[in-house]
Amino acid sequence: MKRLFPALRILCLSGVWSVNGIAAEAAPRTWTRDDGKAVTATWVKTEEGQVYLRLPNGREFSLPRARLSEVDERYLEEREKESGERSEKGESSAEPESAVPEVDPRAIERGEPVAFAGLRLNTVLSPHFRVFAKGVDGTKAAENAEILWRRMALVHPTFRDRFASGDGAARTGVILVDRDGDWEALLSWYSTAMRNAGNDRLANEAEATWPHTAGQQLLIDADSMSKLGIRRFVSAIHCGSLRDKNEVECAFRTHSLAALLMRQHLGERLGEIPLWLSSGMGYYHEIRLCGRTSTHLVDYEAYAAGKGADGNVRFAKRFQEGDNWPELVAQLAKDSDPPPALHRVLAAEVSTLSPELCGLVFGFADFLHSTPELIRSFAAFLERADLASVVRSPETLASALGFSSVKALETAWSGYLQSKEFRR
Repeated sequence: MKRLFPALRILCLSGVWSVNGIAAEAAPRTWTRDDGKAVTATWVKTEEGQVYLRLPNGREFSLPRARLSEVDERYLEEREKESGERSEKGESSAEPESAVPEVDPRAIERGEPVAFAGLRLNTVLSPHFRVFAKGVDGTKAAENAEILWRRMALVHPTFRDRFASGDGAARTGVILVDRDGDWEALLSWYSTAMRNAGNDRLANEAEATWPHTAGQQLLIDADSMSKLGIRRFVSAIHCGSLRDKNEVECAFRTHSLAALLMRQHLGERLGEIPLWLSSGMGYYHEIRLCGRTSTHLVDYEAYAAGKGADGNVRFAKRFQEGDNWPELVAQLAKDSDPPPALHRVLAAEVSTLSPELCGLVFGFADFLHSTPELIRSFAAFLERADLASVVRSPETLASALGFSSVKALETAWSGYLQSKEFRR
């Protein structure tokens, strides 16, 4: 049976971008672009919105300042202050460079095997994740999870506080299995646990969708949380379904984990996370890190409603798989008159998701990460004490992002979707 969530290939987060020439004198450091790609280079100067850098081999190049991370923005402001130059951006980032840890391979280590859900699972520990695996090497998954965490921590300054690391700290759990029988064993354990806890709804959802999916978010009981040293929600992945025939390694589920991290980041204050913040951020990180999307969303409500007729699971409508989402969304914005409506994105639900709306949800998430100013404003919006009452309010969000009206935000968003920068 074909499962949802086919292989997601995490691309190497290193590389060389466009080349240009200029000299430099500062110390080399790691620079991170907004799509997660990193390079070691020396700052030369900032001029007309471009940052000029020199590689260790002496080659020089430039890239748009708006594409750099919050950490890099802070560094540039400090360097410009030291050199007497006027900062183009003015406002500093929320976190110092040292606040966001590098992905250090030495921080990934193997732990003792554990017994869970009738399975014996090997354990891999990283600063923020605990990966449990059977038939799969969890080391690469842990490394990729830390890369994703670091990328999200660049945007959300409070990640460091909410996802504490170190000995004794509860980590985000990830369960990887390779065989159908082990996947079914997880379902049996989870369904029984939910029914014993009086949560028939979650048990029904799991039983209906589990056979058709390769990724699930599990609600873990307090005893298991304590025993395994993990947080309440866990990402479970059937790696056997994710392998492409030319690959030997199970691809890590970027979309699922990004959505899970947002759920953990905001769950205590929001309860149910709106789709534009969960799947929207999942699609954003999946596409910008992996270069494509392969994620479908299960429409359990439609399944439940149609079970009496044919018993088929239905899936939320979405764009086709592949790497052309930015192009499709750009054309969608171009053909839209008036511009895409913000209220539709904020009110989006899986049960009513159309291909058009699915693309716009991704496009809005990308827009929120398009400039340092929007990144800072978006992060500040998520820290509001009244977030639960305003998270779906177009007017409040537009004001928080620095726009004079919802129409002004929609116009800027539509313009960005039609830009070359978005279609990169």
